[in-house]
Amino acid sequence: MTGSIDLYGLLRSLFEDLVIIEEAFERLLLDDRVFSCLGVPTCLWRRIGEKTRETANTASWSASTGI
Repeated sequence: MTGSIDLYGLLRSLFEDLVIIEEAFERLLLDDRVFSCLGVPTCLWRRIGEKTRETANTASWSASTGI
């Protein structure tokens, strides 16, 4: 019985970590200061490859290269 309890605790802590990471990612997406202060093309991807946000410089570059 202790093995299943340890597994449950491990899964719960992993899930809590993922929630914290997702909340931090969402805050980064909502913070316009991060993207407006950078003078270089910037893009933010999720680990699954979904492009979630990009600056205007990156949008024009990625449209011309087909990315």
